Amino acid sequence: MPGQLYKVTATWTGLRQSDNARAGKTQTFWFSSDATPPARLDPWVLMTTPSDGEAHAFRLDPIRIVFNTHNVNRLFAAYGKELRVRFTASSANHPKPTAAVPHPFPIVAAKIQAAGAGILSPWEDALQQAVIDDNLVCIPLDGTRTRQSVVDIPILLDPYTDYHLDVEMVDQGAPDDAVGTRIYRRGFSTGAYDSLSHFASDLQSRKIRHRALDPGKLDAVRTFFNGRQPQGSELDDQLRLAGFEAPDRPLAPRIAVLWEQSGPTPQPVGVLVDALEPLWRTRPHPEQVTDASGPSTAQRWVMGTRTWLDVELGATSAAAIAAGGLIRAPGDQRVLVVLTPGNRGKRLSLELVQPASTDAYMPFPEERHAIVDLTLDKAAWEE
Repeated sequence: MPGQLYKVTATWTGLRQSDNARAGKTQTFWFSSDATPPARLDPWVLMTTPSDGEAHAFRLDPIRIVFNTHNVNRLFAAYGKELRVRFTASSANHPKPTAAVPHPFPIVAAKIQAAGAGILSPWEDALQQAVIDDNLVCIPLDGTRTRQSVVDIPILLDPYTDYHLDVEMVDQGAPDDAVGTRIYRRGFSTGAYDSLSHFASDLQSRKIRHRALDPGKLDAVRTFFNGRQPQGSELDDQLRLAGFEAPDRPLAPRIAVLWEQSGPTPQPVGVLVDALEPLWRTRPHPEQVTDASGPSTAQRWVMGTRTWLDVELGATSAAAIAAGGLIRAPGDQRVLVVLTPGNRGKRLSLELVQPASTDAYMPFPEERHAIVDLTLDKAAWEE
C-alpha cells in the first residue's frame, strides 16, 4: 500500500559462512513504500515493438509493449491510477477511437496477457539453477510461472508517418478522452509497406535488368572489400570503376543481373538489388551473457540486439555466392551479390527472412519471402 512502513522478520536455518551463524538466526528488515505513484514507467518495461527510433516499421505489424512484471496494472491501481496508451502522428492524422479499439488504449487487466517466465530475477534464477544442479525432487504440480506480460495494441497506422507512443497515467475512472501525465514515450516511423510480404512482393515484381561488365571487374570489387562491409560511398565508387553507374538514391526498387564475357557466351557474375527500405534490420532484445568480472563467473541479462530481418539464399537456389560475395551497402538498402564461376543456366533465389522467435513474450514463426527468383540462362541481348 502507498505511504506505509513495513517490517519483515525472517528466520532461517542453515549455516552462514561469513559469521558461522547457525539455525534459528532471525533478521529484521524495515522499508517504507512511496506515497506517490512512479513518475516513470521505464523500469517496468522490458521492450517494445516497434523499438524506440525504429524507421520503416511495417504498419500492420503488431504494436506490443512487454512488461518485466505481471503486476504493472496492480501497482498503479494501488495509487488510484490507470495507464493508457496514446499515439500522436506527425501528419496530425492521429488514430481515432472505434467501438472495437478505443484510443487512448487502456492498459487494464483484460488487455494484459501473461507471457511466461523467460527472464527471472537473479535470486529466482539462482534458486532454479540450484534445484537443477542438486537434482532436487519437487512436488508434482500442474502450473506455470508468469513473470513477463504483454499488451498488444491493434491501432491502424498510416504509411510514411512519424509516431509517438506515449503511456499516460490518469485517475481511475477518468473520461475516455482524458489527458494524463506522460510517464513513458517511444518514437518510431512507418515506411511504404504494410508487411514483410508486401515489401518482398514489391521487389520480386520488378522487371529484371541486365548489364554487361568487362571480365574480372566484379570479382575485383569483391576482392577490394574482402568480406568487410563498405563505408560511405565505397560501394558506389567501386561499382563505377567496374563500369556500372549505380544511382545514389534509386527512385524505385531495382534488380540487375550482371554479366561478363570472355568466351563464346556471357556468364552471370552477380546481382545488384536496390530496395527503398533496409533489407537487414535489428531490434534491441534481452540476452543472457556471462559476466567474468567478479571472483566467479555468473550469468546476467543485458539489453543486446537481435536480427529480425535478413537476406539469405533460398532453399531452391542452385547458384552459389562467392566467399565474401554478399556485400551490404551502408544503410542496408542495397546489396551486391557476387556469384562463383559457372552459374549459367542455374536458378538463383534470394529470400527476405524473419528468423523465428521462441521467447514467450515475443513469439513468432520463421517467415521467408522470395525477392529474387530467376534462372540465369542467358543475357537479355543474346539472340
